Amino acid sequence: MFAQFIAAKVSDRAAYTEHMRHWHQEQSERADGWLMGIGGVTAEGKSVMMVLFESEEQARRNSDRPEQSDWWRALLTCLEGTPEVIDSAVVDRFGSGDLMQAGFVQFMRGQVQDQGRARQLSQQMNDDFMPMRPDIIGSVCVWYPGGFVEAVCFTSEAEARRGESQPVPEGFTELWGQMEAQTTNLNYYDLTAPVLMSREHSPA
Repeated sequence: MFAQFIAAKVSDRAAYTEHMRHWHQEQSERADGWLMGIGGVTAEGKSVMMVLFESEEQARRNSDRPEQSDWWRALLTCLEGTPEVIDSAVVDRFGSGDLMQAGFVQFMRGQVQDQGRARQLSQQMNDDFMPMRPDIIGSVCVWYPGGFVEAVCFTSEAEARRGESQPVPEGFTELWGQMEAQTTNLNYYDLTAPVLMSREHSPA
C-alpha cells in the first residue's frame, strides 16, 4: 500500500468539500489502484487528507494524469498557501471494520525518536487495545522519516469521547508509557464531518 498525506489551510470549506465530491464523481474511476480517501476539515479550518493506493507506481500515474492536474489546480483556489504533501510506502492498517462508516475521525500526527521501535509499539498497542474499544472501527497509520500520521475512525464523536475518558486498561500502562516516550510534538485534528471516499462510498 502507498499513502499520500495532504495538509493545508482551507479558505472556502464548502468549495473544498465540493471539489472532493467532484473528484470522486469524475476522477475516481480513472485513478488506477486508488483505494480510499479519509479526511476533512477541522473546526479551525485545517484540512487533512489521507489518500491510499495499492502501489506507489499507481499513485504516480494518477498524479501524472492531465485531468488530475486540472483538478489539483482547481482545489488550490480554495486553500491558503501551498499544501504540505507527504508520500510514504510505509503504511499500517489496523482493525477490520469498514472505515467508510466512521461518524468521527481523529488524525494524530507527531515525531518519533526511533521509528522502528515506535512502529512495533504501535502495532502491539493496536492489536491488543483495539478489541477493547468497540467505538474504534479501525485506523491507518502512515510513517515517514522522523514522524507519523494516523487516521483513527470512530463510530461517533460521543462514543470516542466516552472511550477516551476511561482509564488505561490494566497491563497497558507500561506499553503506553513506552509509546509516549517515543513520541514528541503530538497534534490532534478532529473531523466531526469527515470526508470519506472509496470505490463503493461517495463523500456526503
